[in-house]
Amino acid sequence: EKNRVPILFHTGLVSVVPEDAEFGVGSARMQIVYLSTIAARFRKLNLFAAHFGWPLYQMAASLTFDWMFTNIFLDICGGPNVMVGMIKAGQLEPSIIKSHKMVYGFDSGAGSNLANDIMLWDTTLANAGYDKNDREMIFAKNTEKLLGLR
Repeated sequence: EKNRVPILFHTGLVSVVPEDAEFGVGSARMQIVYLSTIAARFRKLNLFAAHFGWPLYQMAASLTFDWMFTNIFLDICGGPNVMVGMIKAGQLEPSIIKSHKMVYGFDSGAGSNLANDIMLWDTTLANAGYDKNDREMIFAKNTEKLLGLR
C-alpha cells in the first residue's frame, strides 16, 4: 500500500488439475467478495479482480460502486465465458459498471489472437453502450493512471 503497487487477484472459478491438490488450489478462496475485506482494510491499495469475478457478476458489480470502494477495479479478461456471462447477467452496461472501474487484460495464452480479442471486446462494449472515450479508458487509460504512467 505505501508503495502504491496494485495487486491483481484471480477471481471466480478456477480449473483444478490433480497436480494442484497438494497446494490446496480451488475456487473457494477466489470469490470476489473476499476482496471487500482487503479493500476496506487497505483503502489506498488498488485491487484488480481478474475475470470480473466470473460467474458472480452482480457481486463484482456491487463492489465497484464508488460509495462502497474506490479501490476495486474489474479486469475483463477471460474471453467468451466472461463476456457472455456479463451480458446474460445484465451487468455489462454503463449505468451499472462505470468505465473508470474496468481495465482490459489478456490471458488466453499462446496461440490466442490478441487483436481479435480486443476487437471482440471493443464491439461488445460499444454494443452495450460504452462510448469511444469509455472504451479508451477500459483498454488503456485506466491502467496507465492506476500504474502511475500518466
